[in-house]
Amino acid sequence: MSLRSALLFELSRRRLPKPASRTIDYGAYQDWRKQSLSSSWSAFRDSDLRGKDILDFGCGDGALGLFLATHASPRSVTGVDLDPAAIERALVARSSARLPAATRVEFLPGSIDGLPIADACIDVLVAFDCLEHVMSPLPIFRDWFRVLRPGGRCLLEWFPYKGPLGAAHGIPHSCALGTCILGTGRDVSCRRAPV
Repeated sequence: MSLRSALLFELSRRRLPKPASRTIDYGAYQDWRKQSLSSSWSAFRDSDLRGKDILDFGCGDGALGLFLATHASPRSVTGVDLDPAAIERALVARSSARLPAATRVEFLPGSIDGLPIADACIDVLVAFDCLEHVMSPLPIFRDWFRVLRPGGRCLLEWFPYKGPLGAAHGIPHSCALGTCILGTGRDVSCRRAPV
């Protein structure tokens, strides 16, 4: 690291506020995440999920999938994430969760080659807080189309950190989403994150 970079780094480090406890304490993060999910979900309806097969794309530690399983009465929730450690944490969380007997909940490791889900077996795909990490959304949106049943829906929430158009090589996420899903018998409901 150059002297200039080291100096700027040190000045920035000293001027930045300390991180919120939810970013350094996993227990505090889980508490914050539950509250955040409840607030996020208020933009949607439980009736969108009741009796349906749900895919939680980018499920992380499983918080959204477990929240939906206990609050929205779906038939099943399948969480998929690329991070094997997150899937392990989701499985641990599932083992201690009070889930309805009628709702099947599973968490699967994902792959950059595609979702480990059969064609046309999902009624509703939820993707909260993960699209801002996707650099090339088109292949992902095509895979979503593959797993959604005709009439299937996508319920999305994302924060476009790289600007209002997202990070995908200048392609707005919403345009890519519309190109791949809208007009194909699938429905998309987006919730814009508060600024």
